[in-house]
Amino acid sequence: QSKTKVGTEEGSNTEQRNDVGDADKTEADEGEKSQRKGDTDKEGEDTRKANASSTTIELNKISEYDKDPNHFLHGSRAHIFATILHLSKEKENTFFLTRNKPLINALIYVSDQHESPSHVHAITILANLTRSKKNTNHLVFHVRAFLPMLTRAMDSTYVNCRRHAVYALWNLSTDKMCRHEIASVHNLLTGLCKCALTKEDDEEQLAASGALRNLTNEPSNLIPMTNSPQCIATLMELTSVREGKLNMVQYNACDALATLSHWLRKVATGASMIGMRKGLGTRGGVNPFLDQDGLYCPTHQVATYDQFE
Repeated sequence: QSKTKVGTEEGSNTEQRNDVGDADKTEADEGEKSQRKGDTDKEGEDTRKANASSTTIELNKISEYDKDPNHFLHGSRAHIFATILHLSKEKENTFFLTRNKPLINALIYVSDQHESPSHVHAITILANLTRSKKNTNHLVFHVRAFLPMLTRAMDSTYVNCRRHAVYALWNLSTDKMCRHEIASVHNLLTGLCKCALTKEDDEEQLAASGALRNLTNEPSNLIPMTNSPQCIATLMELTSVREGKLNMVQYNACDALATLSHWLRKVATGASMIGMRKGLGTRGGVNPFLDQDGLYCPTHQVATYDQFE
């Protein structure tokens, strides 16, 4: 009996020690799980912070104009731009669209949102408005923010935006009353020179050279154009031999330089009149582009971008 009792006590002591060991092991497992959970929560918090930071950076890259999450709003804007773009292609409509002040102000505002693709549509619409000769004077003298906006648009990373900004200036420069005002805008001549030297788009280069050529037809532009360090150098660069469509770029540059030299000669000779014969080609062995003194005369002709008749 005593042996049985001793064995029973030893067995109960063993069970107690096992129970204590199991309890300690369970507590250790729970502590380890708690620690892993804490690490996981910390990692999750760090991940959320990183995601929030990256989201903030991405939102900063997006224009304020496009930050609204309402996709119905963005869809309606696309339809509105398409509608106004179609309306601006009709000659009779451009007169009324140009004199709608809220519309013009809204288009100018969107045109300055260079991070948003929508600014290309706004610039295209405004370029279409310059196709009517009745609108050029109004846009230059009555919409004071128009020319500075076009100057900023020539620095856009979108090719279509730069192209239509130069198209607009090309058409505006056909108006004699507007030429000096255009050349007087800060950094506008610099922007035109930059676009004229681009290798990315031939149409942009042609339009910029055409605008520079039109601006030289105004005698008062002799001072701002000669004072601009890039202007004369750009025209000289464009006179190099070119082929195809770019041959017209060379012609524009040569005619612009001839016009500037024409005004310089008139200043040097006391504003004496230079006779210029009309017509093209050679008549009776006489070159129509030579004056009585045997000097070449500029054409004083203007070029436009798809203007309405």
